[in-house]
Amino acid sequence: MSSPDSNPAPPPADPGKGGYAKAALKGSFWMIVNTILTRIGSFIAQIFLAWWLTKYDFGLSGVAIALSGIASVLRDGGVRQILLKDHDDHDRLLGPCFWMAMAFNITLAVLLTLIAWPAADLYGDKLLIPMLLVIAWAIPLGTPGGILLTKLLADMRYRENASVMTASAMTRYVSSIVFAYLGFGPLSFALPNILCALVENAMAWHYCRQRPWVQAPHPGMWWPLFLRSRWALVAILGISGMNQGPGAAIGLAAPLEVVGVYTFTFLIVVQVGSLLSTNINQVLVPVFTRLADDEDRKRAAVLRTLRQIMVLATIMSLGLAVTYRPFEAMVWKEKWAVSVLPVQIVGMGYAVNVLIAISLAVQQARGQFRAWGLGLISLAIGTMGSAYLGAWYAQPQLTTAITAAMISPSCRELVDDAVRYSSVCIAIATAGFGVLSSLVHVAIALKPLGVSRRSVLTNAVKVWILGLLAGFAAIALDLRLEQPVHALAASLLPNARLGAFAAEVILFAVAGTVFLVIDIGLIRLLIPDTLRESIQIIPARFRAPAARFLALTPEPIRA
Repeated sequence: MSSPDSNPAPPPADPGKGGYAKAALKGSFWMIVNTILTRIGSFIAQIFLAWWLTKYDFGLSGVAIALSGIASVLRDGGVRQILLKDHDDHDRLLGPCFWMAMAFNITLAVLLTLIAWPAADLYGDKLLIPMLLVIAWAIPLGTPGGILLTKLLADMRYRENASVMTASAMTRYVSSIVFAYLGFGPLSFALPNILCALVENAMAWHYCRQRPWVQAPHPGMWWPLFLRSRWALVAILGISGMNQGPGAAIGLAAPLEVVGVYTFTFLIVVQVGSLLSTNINQVLVPVFTRLADDEDRKRAAVLRTLRQIMVLATIMSLGLAVTYRPFEAMVWKEKWAVSVLPVQIVGMGYAVNVLIAISLAVQQARGQFRAWGLGLISLAIGTMGSAYLGAWYAQPQLTTAITAAMISPSCRELVDDAVRYSSVCIAIATAGFGVLSSLVHVAIALKPLGVSRRSVLTNAVKVWILGLLAGFAAIALDLRLEQPVHALAASLLPNARLGAFAAEVILFAVAGTVFLVIDIGLIRLLIPDTLRESIQIIPARFRAPAARFLALTPEPIRA
C-alpha cells in the first residue's frame, strides 16, 4: 500500500466559470508564452556560444546529443502519457509509474555509460566520455520532477507548469553561457543537464507537494503500463532521430567540424520551426478529436489549416533564410559564414517540413497511434540516411583537401572550402528529403479523410513556390547591394566597425522587407482566398485593418 503524504497535494484545479474550454484556452496561452520565452533564451544563448565555441566544439556536442538523444526522449518509459490520460486514477498510478520511470531511466543511464568509451574511440575524442556520463546520469536525477510535472498538467495548472519549464530552460541557457565563457568547451552543452534536473525537481515538488518515492512500486503493473505507452515511445524515438540523429550519422563520414556546421545550422533553423510545430500539435489534436465523427468538417478544417500554416511557415522560415547572411555578419563577424548557405537551403525546405505537425495531429486524433509511431521512425531513418549520404558524397573532396593540408600547411584554405562544400551537400540532401517526405507523409495521413494527393500539392506547394520566388529575389538583391551599401556606410561613418555594422543592419532590413512585400504581394495577386483565410489566425482586433490594408474582405472563406 502507498504511504500517505505528510504534505498533501493541492486539489485538482476546478475549471470554474467558462468550463474546460476556458481552461484549455488559458493553458494554450501559457504554453505559447513558455515556447516563446524558451526560444528567445535559446537564440540568445546560441549567440554567445557561437562567439566562444568552435565548429569542432559544436560538432562534438552534436554527436553527444545525438547518441544520448534516444535515451533522453525515452526517459520515464512513457509513463507520463499514462498519468495524463488516466488523470482520474493519478493517485493510484503515481507510485508504480514513478518507480517504473526510475528503473527505466537508470537502465538508460547504464546503457549510455557502457557506450561512452566505444563512442569516444569511434569518433576519436575522449571528451565524449564525460559528456555522455553527465547526460546519462542527469536522466534518473530528473525523474521526480518529470513525474510531478504531469500532476500539474493533469490538474490544468498550466501556469505553474510553464513556470517550471521556463525556469529550467533559462537555467540551461544561462549556465551553458557561463560554462562556455569559463572555457569548458563542448561540456558547456552537457553540464547544464544536472542543474536543470535539480531545478525541475525543486520547483515541481514545491507546486505539487507529493512524494511519489515513498509510495509502493508495484512492479507487477510495469509491463502492462509499458505496453500501453509503446507507440508513444516509438513516436518520440522517431522525433529524436529526426532532430538529433543526423549529427551522429554525419560524424561517421565526415570530420567533427562538418558535424559542427550541421548542428549549428539546425539550431538556427529550429528556432523558427519549433515555434510553429509545437503549438500546432498542441492546438490541432483536441480540435480534430472533437470533429472525429464529422469527416466533412474535419476534411475542410484540415485543408484550411494546411493553407494557413503554409503561409505562416513560409513567411517565417524563408524570412530567416533571406535575412541570415546580414544577421550572421552583424553578430558573429563572418566567423560562421560557412553556415550561411546551409541555413538558407535548410530554411527554405523547413517551411514544408512544418506540415508534418498537421498530419501527425490527424493521426493522433483518429487514434492511428501505430501509423503515427512507425511513420516517425521511417522519417527519422530517412533523415539520418540523407545526412550520411550528403556527407559521403562530399567525402572524396574533403579527404583530398585534408591530405593536401597535411603535406603543405598553406593548403589549409582547401580544407575550409571542402568543409563548406560538404556542409552544402548535407543541407541539400536533408532539405530535399525533408520536403519530399513531408509531402508524402501528409498525403498518406490525409488520404483516409478523402483528401487527394493533388489537393495536398495544390494547397501546400503553391504557397511555398511563391515564397521561394520571393526568397530568391530578396537574396539576389542582398548580394547585389552588399558592396555598394558597405562602401556608402564606410564613406559616411569614420569608424570601420560601426560602418560595417550599419551596412549589415540596412541590408538585413532591406532583405526582410523586400521578401515580405513580394511574397504577400504574389499571394494576394494569385491566390487571394488563401491570404484571406490566413488573416483569421491573427488576433481579432487586427483582422479588419489587415484586410483593408490588403484590399481583402475580412470574412473567412470556408473550404
